[in-house]
Amino acid sequence: MEIQKGTPTKSITVQGFALEVPTPFAEGHPLSESEAAVLNQTLAENLRNNFGSQLKKLKEEAEAEGNEYAPDGKKLQAAFSDYIKDYEFGAKRGGGGGTSLDPVERKALSLSREAIKRAIQNKGVKIKDVGNEKLTELVNSYYEANKETLMAQARDLIAAEEKARDAMASVNVDI
Repeated sequence: MEIQKGTPTKSITVQGFALEVPTPFAEGHPLSESEAAVLNQTLAENLRNNFGSQLKKLKEEAEAEGNEYAPDGKKLQAAFSDYIKDYEFGAKRGGGGGTSLDPVERKALSLSREAIKRAIQNKGVKIKDVGNEKLTELVNSYYEANKETLMAQARDLIAAEEKARDAMASVNVDI
């Protein structure tokens, strides 16, 4: 892959090391045949996984009621087509279907979630009483306002975890 000078980058973690990776794709970027094939494959997999989880839930509900789940093929395709119309490729969605995050971003978001949950509990409010939508809104807001600090903390934690795993791997046990 040829990367042009001045291409934007982002930091990812590879085996505990923060590395810069190019992010050459932007709106309007012309795609090569192989790039288009990868995106089409990813789209198909995302749609299958996300819609599949909905079908699995319907099947489990039917079976719990003692019924067999046997949807009409045409109605099923129509429901899938409706799902596709509302699907936004790469958009973060509650309950799955989101863009995947690198380990540092995932850890930073987890730290944000922990901080918000602790703050809610410190006010004497139960997390379940806040609701998922409001909780997600608070977590994302806190994350965006404190991203640099959270990312630094996440990198430190991941490095410490990697160091601990390495130390554990060298433990000698006589069995």
